Amino acid sequence: MVRRAVLTRPQGRNETLAAHLVQQDWQVLMLPAMTIESLDHVAWRAPADYDLVMFVSGNAARLYVEGMRQQAGEGWHWPSDTLAAMVGPGSADALRATGVLTSEARLLYPSDTREGLDSEALWRLLQPELEQLRRVLIVRGEQGRDWLAEQLRLRGIQVDLLPVYRRVPAAWTEAATETLQIWQREGLTVTWLLSSIESFRALHVRVMALGWEEWWRTCCFITTHPRITQSCLETLYAGARDCRRVVTSQPLDDSLLHAFLTARQAGTDNILQSRL
Repeated sequence: MVRRAVLTRPQGRNETLAAHLVQQDWQVLMLPAMTIESLDHVAWRAPADYDLVMFVSGNAARLYVEGMRQQAGEGWHWPSDTLAAMVGPGSADALRATGVLTSEARLLYPSDTREGLDSEALWRLLQPELEQLRRVLIVRGEQGRDWLAEQLRLRGIQVDLLPVYRRVPAAWTEAATETLQIWQREGLTVTWLLSSIESFRALHVRVMALGWEEWWRTCCFITTHPRITQSCLETLYAGARDCRRVVTSQPLDDSLLHAFLTARQAGTDNILQSRL
């Protein structure tokens, strides 16, 4: 039986998962919910002025390095005395890919998916470092969660925020819209990947405008964090604590593929069980 998936992560992050799903006879629609726009006139701050620079995403790391190279020159490299931190291996890979890290550079990020890949997991890893931290820079989007910054400030650490991009709802192509219209008209159950609360909200606004909310409630959702799951439950299922159509997965492609394939192997959409 052919299953259908909509992958809504930012452009460039869906291709590997899509290829694996297609190999398993899924029909896949890559439909980024948000577009990343770099901000103009950013007041770039050098990492050498901080004990720790934390990147909230791979996009934050990439855009920061681009900005620093424009300011300091193409030969600029990461200072060995400044710790770089992220919430997961994907962001770490994005920073490594820029080529600015020397062999002495230190990276800190959660890698055990059982412990979570989020600010809370990073905070636990930072505990041995707190005594050495005086100034921290958090490179992020125009809007974002302030939890980690608040924890650091409570410890008397100076925290500066550096927004380098904004996320805006992405336009749907005519072909993608037509595919969704066919699936909605035929009442097909589709499994949607949701990778941020902002993405979910942007998709919900579009679905409401098209009059598809009742159909959307019959779909399944794989989210990459419990907070996204909770937002989905509150919005679509009257705040239910549990819904068999919503599951939380780790954001790594292997984990996401397992979540999709588990639904397929069971032969029913109701295999998805919320972990809340």
